[in-house]
Amino acid sequence: METSGTQKGQKSEGTEPLTKRIMTAHDTYFQDLNAVWYEAQQRIQAAQVEYQRALLQAMQPQDNGMKNLQAAAEAFQRVWQEALKELNSSKRFNDAYQKYRTTVQGTLSGMQADALDPVAAMNLAQSMSVVAAYANQLRALP
Repeated sequence: METSGTQKGQKSEGTEPLTKRIMTAHDTYFQDLNAVWYEAQQRIQAAQVEYQRALLQAMQPQDNGMKNLQAAAEAFQRVWQEALKELNSSKRFNDAYQKYRTTVQGTLSGMQADALDPVAAMNLAQSMSVVAAYANQLRALP
């Protein structure tokens, strides 16, 4: 019979909040990465819609059809290149990684020594391993 207040199979009070904080930092990192990709995709999609409108207008009998089509193609190409340039810029990816590291560091520095039980240590190691692998790959983008 246990007298510590923690029964077999239950998480200690320190483990659950620590694990939750680690997983929140982990999830936030990937949400930040997703936001970068999503914003670029939205910009490209909006430019594509405008380009399709210009194509439809160019097919209409009017004097400036080809001129409008050329301007729309140039605008689409410019937005496309800017979006790809932003994706290749590692600043936002690095910011997401720095935010993750700072959160994990703050979590670890403020915890009780006995809160890092094997389950919490395993969750921390797994999260750090996955995030570090992604951060390393994103840092290597041209």
